[in-house]
Amino acid sequence: MLDKLPFGSIIYYVQAISRTLLERSSRKRGFSSEEEVKNFLVKEGIGGVEMDLTRRVDKEETLRVEPCPVCSGEIAVRDCGYSTFNPGRAECKSCKRGWELGSVNDTWDAGVKWNNRARSISRRLKLLSLLTVNIPLSSSRDYYLEDKAEEAEELKKELANMIVGAK
Repeated sequence: MLDKLPFGSIIYYVQAISRTLLERSSRKRGFSSEEEVKNFLVKEGIGGVEMDLTRRVDKEETLRVEPCPVCSGEIAVRDCGYSTFNPGRAECKSCKRGWELGSVNDTWDAGVKWNNRARSISRRLKLLSLLTVNIPLSSSRDYYLEDKAEEAEELKKELANMIVGAK
């Protein structure tokens, strides 16, 4: 079903679902601001093994790298080491999924980009998990509605795979 839509339409569809769910969730839970909703989502986020990156500028700094949003495994971030064209990559050591991070300056920059992407993926997967398919109760079996419910569940799986975006 999704393969027939242009990619931009799919992104718009996912963003619209996310906004709608966020609004419903905030009203239901009594949040008064978007910041409270964001704090709630951060608290409800996934846990897992985290990797630490360290760099030394004037003093030593440590960056905690977010775990894999799919399996909560440890993520290894790296850059290729070139000075002009330096693509970053994040790979999960557990499930072997990998994400391209675009052009980065160094491993630290790759870690920062990964953290932003991992938070975004986790938030969207959390919102997608709130979608449910309800079939009205009846005394007889409705095969048409059951087929539509199965299609909707398949669509949710496709959307989750697109949100994760791993290669």
